[in-house]
Amino acid sequence: MEHNAIPGAPPTRDRFGAWLARIQQEFHVTSEVIAAPPRFSGAVKKHEIGRMTLIGVTGTAYAGSHARRGGPNTVNVLMAMRGSTHVVQDRFDVVLHPGEYCILDAAASSVATMPAPFHNVIALFPMADVDTVLPSWRQSIGKVIQGRSGAGAVFFDAVRSIVRQGETLESDSRASIADAALDLFGSTLLALPDNRQPAPPHMENFHRMRIKAFVREHLRDPDLGVDMLAGRLNLSPRHIHRLFKSEPQHLMRWVWSERLRHCYGDLSRLSQRYRTVAQIAFAWGFNDSAHFSRAFRRRYGLAPSEVRQRALAR
Repeated sequence: MEHNAIPGAPPTRDRFGAWLARIQQEFHVTSEVIAAPPRFSGAVKKHEIGRMTLIGVTGTAYAGSHARRGGPNTVNVLMAMRGSTHVVQDRFDVVLHPGEYCILDAAASSVATMPAPFHNVIALFPMADVDTVLPSWRQSIGKVIQGRSGAGAVFFDAVRSIVRQGETLESDSRASIADAALDLFGSTLLALPDNRQPAPPHMENFHRMRIKAFVREHLRDPDLGVDMLAGRLNLSPRHIHRLFKSEPQHLMRWVWSERLRHCYGDLSRLSQRYRTVAQIAFAWGFNDSAHFSRAFRRRYGLAPSEVRQRALAR
């Protein structure tokens, strides 16, 4: 519908300019318009769900080039909900139809063309988190993932549901929902043919499961380490290191990642607002608040206090 017919509505050009300015703001890009319809309507809607950000973009039609200009290190997943989207980057040239998605190269310039009314959702995950789940995720950039069946559909449907319920999600549930979405995304990538790996021998898998279960149970213990694991699980330190050699992260890096993830979750919960940042860090096994803050900022691109302020502002 042409919005100029509505009394008091802004002119089409003003609406398009505001829409494009929002696109540039949210995705940290500069844009050059290639084509836009004379009668344009569109919207940009953002949901911050824990460490995951979902940005819904609708429009009548549009074509433009976008060049990155800074911003946080994120993995951007473009999901076509309605209408087709043609994206060209240095490494790929794809057309997404409804129910399909792909990983973009967030650092590269792109040309996007939507020839008809469209609705896309872009999911943004911290790059450090995706590196934890699957360090080889970059080889999946630009590959079309089906969201109508298999693991790809589970992630696609989860994101669509989160977008629908974005305004009603309780603050304390958001961090857990982001964790679940990231795990589903990782499962989607692992299901792609190029990422499939032979199943490990049964005993190796069994011992890895034992180690991970022990770590999760003792994650708050500042003394948790390879020596503790070796003593409690009757395994040699060398064997433990070997078991995790083929994992996405070496053991203690994974331990740190898990601790940081839980800290982020607590800092995002209103129920934890009376605890200091240091108290939360120490509760999850860190024993140096300055070291914790540096590691947290490296991982998430934000200081712990900034995560708390964002949670309180919602």
